[in-house]
Amino acid sequence: MVQYEQLPIYRKSFELAVYIEKVVHGFSRNHKYGLGKRLQHIATNVLEKVLRAQNTQGAQPEKELSELRIEGELMKTLLHLVLEPKALSFQKESLTGMARLSSLQAKYIVW
Repeated sequence: MVQYEQLPIYRKSFELAVYIEKVVHGFSRNHKYGLGKRLQHIATNVLEKVLRAQNTQGAQPEKELSELRIEGELMKTLLHLVLEPKALSFQKESLTGMARLSSLQAKYIVW
């Protein structure tokens, strides 16, 4: 059994979760406890689903991968909200987050 730390999808998921934590820390108080907490929650859910899919012991991890795709699309939608000029002033961070998310989605498509 491959250790999950060695999986590229795990590393990308972990990097995304750490990145979201850093970005949310810079949000205004108003957005930190709404949109920011939601982004943090989704990022940790993505990491959890990767671990669950890895530990399905021979069974096909289709359920976890399906949920992972949904979480990825939800995070993408929330990051688009961050890109709205009137919503927040974190456009650069959101674009970087979108790039990281796209990289992660490419990994779980291959996985």
